[in-house]
Amino acid sequence: KPLLLNRKVDKVHQLARDEILINLRSKGGAVSLFMSAQSVYGRMCLVRIPSGKDSPKEPGEKSVFDRYKSKYGTNTPPNFCIVLRRHLTGATLIGIEQIPGERIVDFVFSCTDEVGGTSIKVLTAEIMGRHSNLIFWDKDSKKILAASHVVTKEMSRQREVLPNLSYERPPGQDRPNIFLLEDNQI
Repeated sequence: KPLLLNRKVDKVHQLARDEILINLRSKGGAVSLFMSAQSVYGRMCLVRIPSGKDSPKEPGEKSVFDRYKSKYGTNTPPNFCIVLRRHLTGATLIGIEQIPGERIVDFVFSCTDEVGGTSIKVLTAEIMGRHSNLIFWDKDSKKILAASHVVTKEMSRQREVLPNLSYERPPGQDRPNIFLLEDNQI
C-alpha cells in the first residue's frame, strides 16, 4: 500500500487478453503495477521496466522489457484497455482492499468523469484459477463497465460478468478465516 497509494495513473497498457500494466506516478517516481488473470499464472506485482540501455547484449537473449510489451503492438487496443484508459488516465489510486482469506483485491480510484465531477471506480482483480478475472466497475452504481473475461449465462450458472450488469462478488467459500483462528483451532 505505501508504494501505491495516492499515485496518479499515467498510462494503461493491455499486454494480453488477461494482462494489464498500469503505470503510476508521483513526486517520488514511477511504479508499474502488473495484473494477470491467467488461469495458471494469475498474479499481481510491481515491476521495474528497464530503459533501452539495460537491454541484453547477447543475440537471441530476451530483455525484461520484452516480457511487458503488448502483443497488440501499435494496433487498436482491445475494448477493455480503451475503457480503462478513458476512466483511469489521470485518476488517483486512493485505496487498496483485500477480502480477508480470499484472492480478491480491489483497487479504488478517484476519477474525473466526462462532466468534470468526481466518481469512484474500482478495478477488482479476482485471482481464482480458471475463474480469474479483472473487472472494472463504478462504486456508486455498482455497474460493471468492462471485464477482461466476459461471462454469460451459458458459461456460468453462478454469476454473469457483463458490462451494465451489477457487480457481485464471487460466491464465498464456507470456511473459517485463518487469520482469526487460534493455534489450537488450526
